[in-house]
Amino acid sequence: MNDNIELRSRKARNIIGKVPSKLVRIGISVISFVFLILVFGSYYFKYPNIYITESTIKTIPNISSVNATQSAKIVYLRQDKQEVQMGDTIAVLYSTKSIDTLIAEINGHLYISGENNVSKGNTIYYIVPSVIKNYYSEFFIPYKLKDKFDSSTRINFEIKGYPKSKYGSIKGDSLQIYSMPIKKDNVLYLRVSVLLLDKLITNQNMEIQYHPNLNSEASIQTGEKSILDRIIESLFSF
Repeated sequence: MNDNIELRSRKARNIIGKVPSKLVRIGISVISFVFLILVFGSYYFKYPNIYITESTIKTIPNISSVNATQSAKIVYLRQDKQEVQMGDTIAVLYSTKSIDTLIAEINGHLYISGENNVSKGNTIYYIVPSVIKNYYSEFFIPYKLKDKFDSSTRINFEIKGYPKSKYGSIKGDSLQIYSMPIKKDNVLYLRVSVLLLDKLITNQNMEIQYHPNLNSEASIQTGEKSILDRIIESLFSF
């Protein structure tokens, strides 16, 4: 009796502990199928390469700016954001060597630093032209990326201080790359200027108010690359 129970228990354990070969084949087939889907998907599904850099928004015609040629005391004769005419006296500089009178070179709106004393090289004021024909953005790209840019390159600008989630972004057009390299920190760069579509109106139909030193973040699409290519590049980069 005990021998029969032990024999049956041994057979039961053998049956329970043995995985059916059909189930193994099905499992391997499912795993292989999923793996192939992932491989083909990572090869065919692509998403854009985005290069992000800081940029400065400028006007056409350009704004007029005046920098101090020496340290001096300054007396402003005009108010901040006041409209001025070419030839108006903007300020007087008093230094130990001379007295200088600063005259407006263009018609426009005045933006002053507001400082009573200025150091050599500091900006004293800007004048934004009364009539602005258009706006453009200027930034620098690494020289090694020059072949990735052409007339079809898509560029969007997110204006600093105007969150994209609320205000949207501004599209760029008519990209121009200047051929003379500029060296910064032992790295070669190229200067790029991009005309802004719809002036300073975003894709959310909101207009950005221009002021001097208006900066943005340029998002530049430099092509597309598959997930598989990115994985292979990351593996070989170590």
